[in-house]
Amino acid sequence: MLMLYRSTRALALAAVLMPVLTALACADQIPAAPSGSVETYRLGNQAFQVDNTGKGAVLCIWSIFDAVRLVGRECHPSQDAAFQAELDQSIARIDEFIIANSTRPISKEQLNALRAKGLEMLRLHGNICAGDTEKFYQMFRSRGASALREQTTDLLSIPREPVMNPCL
Repeated sequence: MLMLYRSTRALALAAVLMPVLTALACADQIPAAPSGSVETYRLGNQAFQVDNTGKGAVLCIWSIFDAVRLVGRECHPSQDAAFQAELDQSIARIDEFIIANSTRPISKEQLNALRAKGLEMLRLHGNICAGDTEKFYQMFRSRGASALREQTTDLLSIPREPVMNPCL
């Protein structure tokens, strides 16, 4: 899976979201996270946060799920109904987690604006119905709706600051 993620198209969404999300987390405005959950590293006036829970970086998974949902909607609109419905529900749950657990307040509208910007950049990087974005869709789809639900439940099982790192 890591090999898939390293390609240009699959990285597009994360690459677009990273500076936006980093801008949301200005270095002198990030409080210390509880030990063992999220650690903050500072480099000059930039701060980078790393999830140490072992559950996954919420913003990373959020961006991947958004890309997978885009592929489903645009490339497989009348297929995999149960999987696509579960993907919508998982993303909605992650959205709620991000809003509830972000140290710096973020509204649903701001989250949707970040999502739209990231997905637009993903579209600009080429045909999302081919290549790595399609491979990601097929990989998640092949695991099924119940596995996606379980993964999301595990991801969200520990309240913590939603961060981007480590992204896969």
